[in-house]
Amino acid sequence: MQSLSLRATAMMAVAWMGPALVAQISPGALSKAHHDLDGPLQCANCHIFGAGKPQVKCLECHKEIASRLAEKRGYHALEVKSGSGSNDCARCHSEHNGLNFRMVRWPVPKEKFDHARLAFCTFMQQL
Repeated sequence: MQSLSLRATAMMAVAWMGPALVAQISPGALSKAHHDLDGPLQCANCHIFGAGKPQVKCLECHKEIASRLAEKRGYHALEVKSGSGSNDCARCHSEHNGLNFRMVRWPVPKEKFDHARLAFCTFMQQL
């Protein structure tokens, strides 16, 4: 009888803590753009573990953005905090919110966005 009670208690604990345990493995599904990286065993593709504070590896795949940051050109070079690298990406690009979540979070509505800040727009204005 005691083992039955122990098993029932364990099952209730797993049922109660299940969602929290799953969230420790994955906080949620990735966006459409990154769905091929989704899954509990894929975390190391994007995250660096054991680095103290959380670290991400966005710029390892997004090489064009990394190049623009290094050259200090384009919109990302204006927005990214110096020395923060990939870790600053999450300020505007949020993941683990599901397939249909919009990954880009603009700081202002597009009607109020200063397009002159973009290198391409500045170049086009010079033509």
